[in-house]
Amino acid sequence: MADTPGDVRLSWQPPNARADLTMLGPVLETGHDLETAILISLFSDQTADPDDVLPPDLSRDPRGWWADTYEGDRIGSKLWQVLGRVRNPDTLNFAGDTARKSLDWLMVDGVASAVAVIPSYYGSGGLRLDVAVTSPTGTVNRFAFVWSQER
Repeated sequence: MADTPGDVRLSWQPPNARADLTMLGPVLETGHDLETAILISLFSDQTADPDDVLPPDLSRDPRGWWADTYEGDRIGSKLWQVLGRVRNPDTLNFAGDTARKSLDWLMVDGVASAVAVIPSYYGSGGLRLDVAVTSPTGTVNRFAFVWSQER
């Protein structure tokens, strides 16, 4: 069986608060599949539920991915709902809870034996998530993501 290069790598771009494809010279970099999966899980906008409290200027936009209408699993997280919220412990708890929920599939699918998320405020308007994913063999992979909570 030939070695497969893995998924196209996404890397977090803190100044832009988004992930982007990573180039390796003239070609797309591959590998880093766990990091890419985490980025998609955290920063793809999951559709809001009818009882979710949405940011005032987004109250009519439930966001989400169109295919979630047809699938049992929902892609992404509701971290986008943190935009414009007051910086307080409730907002940190919401960010941590929604991030953990979006990463639960890693344990369900056997990719990880444990996932830990620690949210914190960063600077005057930023939010940081420290994510630790423990593999079934016990290896801990750590990731940190920072973005602005402001618009």
